[in-house]
This record gives sequence, structure tokens and C-alpha cells, in this order.
Amino acid sequence: MNESITISMSGKMTSLSSTYFPAINVNENSEIALLCLHTYNMFPNVNETNNNIRIITPGHNLDIKLPFGCYEIEDITQYISNQIHEDNERLNEIDHTMIYTPIDFNMHTDTTCMKCVISCNYPVDFAIKNSLASLLGFQNKIYGKDGSSSFRSSKNIDINAVNSIKVLCNVANGSFDNGQQSHSIYEFFPRERSGAKIVESPTNLIYYQLNTQVLNTININLVDQENNPIHNFNEKITVVLHIRRCIS
Repeated sequence: MNESITISMSGKMTSLSSTYFPAINVNENSEIALLCLHTYNMFPNVNETNNNIRIITPGHNLDIKLPFGCYEIEDITQYISNQIHEDNERLNEIDHTMIYTPIDFNMHTDTTCMKCVISCNYPVDFAIKNSLASLLGFQNKIYGKDGSSSFRSSKNIDINAVNSIKVLCNVANGSFDNGQQSHSIYEFFPRERSGAKIVESPTNLIYYQLNTQVLNTININLVDQENNPIHNFNEKITVVLHIRRCIS
């Protein structure tokens, strides 16, 4: 009978599974805790539901679609600015004599109130399908129709679609989520910037009771605050667990 076991699981998905043969036998009153979790902050916040923005100019509309990915506000601004630059260059190549004022666009965060501020010399359309409006805190409408060239979001920026990451383990009991029993053994929010290494090593381990004495399969799933599976661009994830006989 095993008194103390360390189990390491790795993969490139936020769903990990290990099968043991022969099965691992543990004491009746054994418990489990997360020792550490290593991965990268590559949890996407822009997808096909919130990746469009349109700039309305005389004669044509510039539709910009951000690729599926993990963005900071600066990244979104840079991508939009690059697309605008390419469009300005394209129009200039078509007709050098064209009487056309190039698009002048800028976007930043007002850190005093966490609102998004956009400056643009043409109207910006957030009424289109799957727009960036909700992520940036804007309403689903066209801004700048009244001639204004600067507009501030009415809501705070919601750049982090993932508010909390839960580590679920199928053999653990003892946690609750909104009044319902859960298999969660750890919960955290990435402090690191997008793309940076995540190293979660709890200072004070919290142990949860095992719901079995025979470990045939251990499943680990990373989910968000709504218990939806989290994507991670196939970045490597390593989870280390500790199983011990209950001390008390």
C-alpha cells in the first residue's frame, strides 16, 4: 500500500489523462494536492465571435478580422494599425491622384478607469456581426457618425475572457462550485503577460480526499470560471500531483 506518491503528467492539451497498469493502490484515507503546474499563458481571448472591426470611409469599408489568438490591447492596436497601413498603401497605388485622406487610427487604455479610447478620423462600426465591441467595452453601434473623432468605451475593457482557471482531477472530492460538488483541486488566474511562462507552485498545499483506493486512470482538465474547456494553442502543460495518506 502506497503511503506517498508523486505523479507527473504532461501533454499539449488542457485535458491530460494517464492510465496505470497495474493499478496504483492507496490507503482508504488518502488525499491529493497539486504540487505544481507549468505551461504558457496562451489562452486565447479573441475568436470567431469577437474578432471583427469595420472602418467606414468614402467609397469603401475597411473590414478587419483578427486571427484567433491571445492578445493584449497593444497587440490588437498593432494588428489593426498594420491592416490600415496596408489599405492606405493599396489605395495610394491604385491612384496617386486620388483625393483621399488616409485612415488615422489609434487605440489605448485609460488606466485610470480601464476604459478603451479610440481616435479615428473615420467612423468605426461595432454594429457588425462578431465585432470586437464586447472585448473593448463598446456598444454594438457605429461611433463617429456625428463627426466626432475620439470615443471612449462605456464599459471596462474585458480583455481577459478567462477570469479563472480551475484544475479538475477526477479522483478528488471535497470542493464545491456554486453549491455543487466539484473535482477542482486548484484555481488561479495567470499573472503573466500573454505568451509568458506560467509556473504555479502553491506555497501551502491544499489536500482533497481521494474518491477511490485503486487508481486506474487519472484525468486532469483545465477549465474556465464557467467550466468550459480552455484552449492553449497546443502549448506543453506539465502537472505534478502529490498523493499521501491523510495525516490527521
